[in-house]
Amino acid sequence: HSLNKFLRILLLSSVEHDCYELRRILRGSNFEETALVEIIFTRTTKHIRAVKETYQRRKRTRQINFLIRGSSIVSS
Repeated sequence: HSLNKFLRILLLSSVEHDCYELRRILRGSNFEETALVEIIFTRTTKHIRAVKETYQRRKRTRQINFLIRGSSIVSS
């Protein structure tokens, strides 16, 4: 399981990887300040904008998928 996860992470683009890390950092109980600082302060403005757009798009997709799965129309 962890090897599969590791391989999937390796295939991510730099923007997707930063989104993954931000989500992991923000959801975890162990806040990793150094990882967050690295992402925010070592990336270009263009990269940060791309991360923001990708993160928001993925968040909306997850919300839509959750609503579809929870819908009585799909459940029927």
